[in-house]
Amino acid sequence: MRLPKSGRPLHSEEDSMATRCNARTEVYARVCGFFRPVQQWNRGKKEEFKDRTEFLVERKTND
Repeated sequence: MRLPKSGRPLHSEEDSMATRCNARTEVYARVCGFFRPVQQWNRGKKEEFKDRTEFLVERKTND
């Protein structure tokens, strides 16, 4: 996932603006196993999206 300059995940409409050209971007996230534009989610799923906790998982490589 790519973070905006603020360093935090995209959670709101104002966060979904491109930094260089100020154009609106589409934010996709996974819900029920499928990636869908957050803008198309129902109100309840949008609220759940705001409450999500993001974390990084380190991959162990077989060297």
